[in-house]
Amino acid sequence: MNRILRLLPLALVAAVPVAPATAQNYETIAFESFDYAAGNLGGQGSGYGLLGTWWAGNTGDNAVVNVPGLDGIGGMGTSVIEHQGSYRSIDTRSLDAICENGLLGKDGTTVWVSLLSRRHVGGDALYGGLTLSWQWVGEQLTIGSPYPQEEWGLDRPWAAPAYWVTGSNIDQTTFLVCKIEFLPGDEHCMLWVDPPTEYPDPLVTPPDIDVYYPDFRFNELQLKSGYGLVHDFDQDQIKISVPWFRPVLSVTNAVAGQAATVKVENCVPGATVLVGYSLAGDGPINTPYGQIFLSPPFGQLPNLTADPAGVATMNANVPAGLAGRTVYMQAVDTAATGEARSNQLAVVIQ
Repeated sequence: MNRILRLLPLALVAAVPVAPATAQNYETIAFESFDYAAGNLGGQGSGYGLLGTWWAGNTGDNAVVNVPGLDGIGGMGTSVIEHQGSYRSIDTRSLDAICENGLLGKDGTTVWVSLLSRRHVGGDALYGGLTLSWQWVGEQLTIGSPYPQEEWGLDRPWAAPAYWVTGSNIDQTTFLVCKIEFLPGDEHCMLWVDPPTEYPDPLVTPPDIDVYYPDFRFNELQLKSGYGLVHDFDQDQIKISVPWFRPVLSVTNAVAGQAATVKVENCVPGATVLVGYSLAGDGPINTPYGQIFLSPPFGQLPNLTADPAGVATMNANVPAGLAGRTVYMQAVDTAATGEARSNQLAVVIQ
């Protein structure tokens, strides 16, 4: 059965980049659901944890937005010009603790990548999917359908052989999940095709592909497909997640004239937690805790105290005049011995 579901509700993509509570908690650091109007993908720039806009060739049409999307909500990104990629950078500015020189893939870290994908209806492309790239350096790992077997798989372009899931159907909308364990030396890459959960346990649900690939890093998403007469390939709900490694800030019920709930999890129990906000932008500014992604003038909520579970929370009244405005927010755990800064948020007031 296809797992077609909304991984992050659209209204909360910016406000709550946190996976539902499980035995292991995960933070979404980047998300793209292509919920744009139908047309060229070039120049589109929504989503979460991504920089700027999509570059899709000089005329913006290496990929397009088709409506409806694979999840039935908004659109999907479809690569359409043969062998011509569409690119968007991942925002790694606040991810120093899990990055190396601004690149995801620091040894000892784990990254999960998931997406909905299929070969476009009526298409006959011999490859397509999502590629994790190192900007201006090259393609690092393809999650999709590597050339030429027309099955789901993984590929380490130009560096190692591709692997395919025998009998898998790329013409059917499929939920792909890839777990990458970045190790000294080769990286441990696992792929599941339509797993029963968003973060499958390899010991409970063995991966369909389990392979070690030569060392790599990445900081960019790429969509590309090719060969055949109609080489279109569809992607939706691209999500990059990591296990909790810092305080995790979330905001719910961000509605003008109502009380929003501000929560900071994964804190040191008993710690004083600071939450800053700005209407002016996402900075950065330098502080004793490192760069904070708020622009002056900025304010601060009353100090919070983390409970024995490491959770600090409060209700904050949202002024009626803020409807439609974006509030930039970030928190600091003043007792943290590792990364003290939380994820940054851009909360659109409803």
